Amino acid sequence: MLERNVITWTAVISSLAQNKFYEESLKLFVKMRCGSVDPNSLTYLSSLFACSGLQALREGQQIHGLVSKLGSQSDLCIESALMDMYSKSGSMEDAWKIFESAEVLDEVSMTVILVGFAQNGFEEEAIQIFVKMVKVGIEIDPNMVSAVLGVFGIDTSLALGRQIHSLVIKKSFGSNPFVSNGLINMYSKCGDLEESVKIFDQMPQKNSISWNSMIAAFARHGNGAKALKLYEEMRLEGVEPTDVTFLSLLHACSHVGLVDKGMEFLESMDRVYGISPRMEHYASVVDMLGRA
Repeated sequence: MLERNVITWTAVISSLAQNKFYEESLKLFVKMRCGSVDPNSLTYLSSLFACSGLQALREGQQIHGLVSKLGSQSDLCIESALMDMYSKSGSMEDAWKIFESAEVLDEVSMTVILVGFAQNGFEEEAIQIFVKMVKVGIEIDPNMVSAVLGVFGIDTSLALGRQIHSLVIKKSFGSNPFVSNGLINMYSKCGDLEESVKIFDQMPQKNSISWNSMIAAFARHGNGAKALKLYEEMRLEGVEPTDVTFLSLLHACSHVGLVDKGMEFLESMDRVYGISPRMEHYASVVDMLGRA
């Protein structure tokens, strides 16, 4: 290439980041800054995207410093990218500071902070943001609903969960498998197993997460026999189990005292499916043996 200008540099940096070559993208960004061509807002945006992919907090903070000096932080896209980088790097405090200091908030920034809170386990904050989004009239999409349903725990209000379910029906999001999976988990964690079963049975398309969610729901409520029966149905449907499936199956075996069956599941993970058991699987086995 005879001439490298900001457009060509940015195109390659962006392309690498979008294709998940995050390290290469950041290295090229550093190389660009060492030369005579100055990055533009799109270059910074792409480099922040790479930092998010790597969960590279230190590099992201350095880029944040650069865009602040240039006065580019107030750009809506840059703000959202910074929030995304901080939240994916586990620094929700910094993400929240940017969110609060923003002069204008759009759907993208609201979604980023919502997903950030949800993924980092800030249940109360994620729910508050979601409620605020609904109240101010921001257009709710399936990704937002899926994110907020993901933070529901055993202490979360079932009444609030039902309100979100009503919103799902109103928006016709019921056919979205990620939303339905979220509803299955929400209802089972909030104590309404019957509603979880109803949603699962009504799903037009089920993915592995759907099956895992329902198996986990039965195991969570101590209904080990139904969890094992559903696993057999899952196999008949040709759906491959995952490490999450086996974790739920081990919990189920623990509840009904099926030690031999549980050990059989543990052995089949690596031997049949090539899945290496994690610490959680061994902890479930210890619990199962302790209950026997």
